[in-house]
Amino acid sequence: MHTEVFTVSANPHRSAALTIRRGRAGSLGGWLMALIVGLAFGSCSDMGKGDSADDGDSTDSKGGDGSEAGDGSGAVETADAGPPPLGLHSAPEGGFRILFLDVGQGDAVVLISDTGETMLIDGGRKQANLTARLHAAGIERVDAILATHADADHINGLTAALEGYEVARVYWNGAEKDTQVFSDFLAAAEDEGAEIVIARRGDAVKLGSLILEVLHPLALSGHSNNDSLVVRTGCPGAIVMFTGDVEIDGEAEMIAADQLGDIDVLKVSHHGAASASSQAFLDAVTAETAIISAGFENAYGHPAEVVMDQLNAAKTEIWKTDLGVGDDTVTMTTDCKGGYEVEYAY
Repeated sequence: MHTEVFTVSANPHRSAALTIRRGRAGSLGGWLMALIVGLAFGSCSDMGKGDSADDGDSTDSKGGDGSEAGDGSGAVETADAGPPPLGLHSAPEGGFRILFLDVGQGDAVVLISDTGETMLIDGGRKQANLTARLHAAGIERVDAILATHADADHINGLTAALEGYEVARVYWNGAEKDTQVFSDFLAAAEDEGAEIVIARRGDAVKLGSLILEVLHPLALSGHSNNDSLVVRTGCPGAIVMFTGDVEIDGEAEMIAADQLGDIDVLKVSHHGAASASSQAFLDAVTAETAIISAGFENAYGHPAEVVMDQLNAAKTEIWKTDLGVGDDTVTMTTDCKGGYEVEYAY
């Protein structure tokens, strides 16, 4: 049994030559090995429970929640003020924050460790949408990028991120695509001087205090969506799974390989399409909270009614980025002391 651990750090040389590295396949042996790796590298407390839509856009979407006090004397009392509120670009000490960005019809997620290291998982279809969302959230660094697969609604925005940030590493599944969008993405990685790592099941990525466990694929099948990188990370009571666009066949392969277990938060695959999120998969992960990234009034009918019905039947709390034409970015925050909070960012 082998586990390849890749550590993310800031990029020291933007002009370095392109490096492509192959992660070695293997198995983490389920959550137990993730626990061992997490403890060895100081992961977030302990590990535990806790159609290719290449087109279609929206301008974006809205929702929210939100509350200062004084005695009228003009004096500023600081003794019991406590720490200042965290910005969207930072995470609680010992924990992490995730921004499920509203980038229209596509996926883009920001994962922030408590030590400041930041990873972008996919980047949506429109570069301007991603750039606007990152700027609005105050994201000043992107240390690593994880591209789940080469479809345009997942990687086109990543080209802008590579041009705008000092990215040290790019993780992907190794499946090329004969499109200009994919060519531009690789060219941007080369110009940035980022190391490119091909990830496989059994690999792990260390992002600050977090360990991201690669669950899928073991090998490429030739089907773009089913070859999506699927990763899991978190701490007790706040385990999160990112699924790219993996479809029912890919889900079945993970079930057969005993790669799944209880999680807390699920980034629903393929924007909630009926070709993913099988009942067997949802039963295997038993997520308490589901995040669906899709475009407002998108042309694909995402999320599908059958997926919504299955999630509702399981009493899963559902958050979506397609509520309207404002910004429906969803945030998840945890201090890894038990539990997590999900809310709309604005």
